[in-house]
Amino acid sequence: MTEFQIPPLLEANEAFRLLYVVENRYRKDRLRLGSKALMLPVDEEERVLLAEEAACDIYAGAGVDARAAIRGFFSSSYSLRPRLIKVAGRYSARFSASAAPDELRKALVALSVEDAQTDARDTITILQRLRDRVTDMVDVQAIFVEVAEISSDRMRRLLNHRTGPVDLGNPAVS
Repeated sequence: MTEFQIPPLLEANEAFRLLYVVENRYRKDRLRLGSKALMLPVDEEERVLLAEEAACDIYAGAGVDARAAIRGFFSSSYSLRPRLIKVAGRYSARFSASAAPDELRKALVALSVEDAQTDARDTITILQRLRDRVTDMVDVQAIFVEVAEISSDRMRRLLNHRTGPVDLGNPAVS
């Protein structure tokens, strides 16, 4: 098991400290509680989702090294990474309701942080729904390109993908 740590450059951040505590508690409880260890009380679940939203905001404005550290933080997590899909879903629903470009951008950033690690099918489904949301008010493709520029190679391929099957293992596919 990979040791779970807060990247040193993020140790002082309150959102990352909360996420660290939740993940470590999960790791201690999972053998005793099984899958129930993933479940959080409603109020704590909301705090975790808000902390993940804050982490995504940090990621969006961070440099290359910090973004890699944030992706690594979530990649080494068992309980936090799947919640990024929930965060992306929340932003996606807000975008569908409002057509606000910032909600689209935040949904894509959450997926970029998650990096198609939990289940790439979930990521692809959300991306397709976002692409299909055509609006005169938002240049959807421009926002996809913008977020692709701050993503890992793996997510860049998904974000830049237009049609047909996606091969996550082949860097030549784009």
